[in-house]
Amino acid sequence: VSTQSTGILKMSEVYKIAAAALERILQKKASIKTAIFNDNINNNNNSKTTKSVFALVSETLKFCSIIDQVIELTPTAKKDFLNVSKYLIYIVLYDFLFGKKQISGGGILKKKILNNKTQLLSSVVRLKIKAKARTDLELLPLHLRNTIKLPKYIRVNSIKIDIDTVFTSLQQSFPEAQYDELFPNFLITLPNDSDLHENKLILNGSIVIQDKASCIPAVVLNPSQNSFVIDTCAAPGNKTSHLAAIMNNTGRIFAFEKDSKRVIILRKTIQRTGVTNILDNNLKYIII
Repeated sequence: VSTQSTGILKMSEVYKIAAAALERILQKKASIKTAIFNDNINNNNNSKTTKSVFALVSETLKFCSIIDQVIELTPTAKKDFLNVSKYLIYIVLYDFLFGKKQISGGGILKKKILNNKTQLLSSVVRLKIKAKARTDLELLPLHLRNTIKLPKYIRVNSIKIDIDTVFTSLQQSFPEAQYDELFPNFLITLPNDSDLHENKLILNGSIVIQDKASCIPAVVLNPSQNSFVIDTCAAPGNKTSHLAAIMNNTGRIFAFEKDSKRVIILRKTIQRTGVTNILDNNLKYIII
């Protein structure tokens, strides 16, 4: 993993990207998928980096409260960590204590952690004894230990392609592909760990990775062709482009998004999915 200098820190690029994403998630500014896959945090990084960030952030989120307890039990580390981003501390301490059990790259934070290595590991042992936990995983609440992996939902963009063509194509790489039971006319399910980020159907907008729940609003509204629809908080544009597909690219959709940076993401989605009936509006700057 490459390293770059950031002020006093010189560390794994993945850590920096993950910490920025974790900050947005914990501050309720973005969901994990938006923070990692749709935001501008890691636009210049390849899919391998993105997958590493997603895995690291997902696991760190589970252990944040445990890491807080470890720090409280380690006064010397707590003092050393002053003036260091708590989000960066979460990410790096997770990797050191519960993840890979090592720290990638270098930097002052790594030095601070290694200076407190014995005390930090001792604090983890004390937490395990108190919780009667034999493994790191058993430190977590039950609902975080045995998370149910939902399928990966693939919405077929009928503006560009039909669902049977997509299904046949996906089955060649993913034999477990299935038509969704509730929405078999536009939704396909794949195993949760299916990697599609470099799939040509994703790249050309023929399919969209979209949670099943996110598909329901457009289905419930079910606008007829040539309708006029208003979509507020429209970015990143998955539901908006779904509405356009239901309307067969007719009528007009007024898509509003107050964040000018997320308007850029919305426009990319519109362009990629071949939508032509959307007028996108930043609430501060009306674009006609």
